[in-house]
Amino acid sequence: MKFRYARHTNDLHQIEKFYTEIIGLEKLGGFENHDHYDGIFLGFPQQDWHLEFTTSDEKTQSRFDEDDILVFI
Repeated sequence: MKFRYARHTNDLHQIEKFYTEIIGLEKLGGFENHDHYDGIFLGFPQQDWHLEFTTSDEKTQSRFDEDDILVFI
């Protein structure tokens, strides 16, 4: 089974910085202007999962709160 967590964000740079510099994930790849979206893939090489974050001119309406987190064990 493969797992992908995908989420739209208003600040792709800040998301990449947090997950690579603080959490320690690696940037596995990315894309620009695919159907008006830019995105990145974060995780560890050779694993069955990755996180995908996208951004576009369409701003997300969600607001981060304490119930909106990923837990890494």
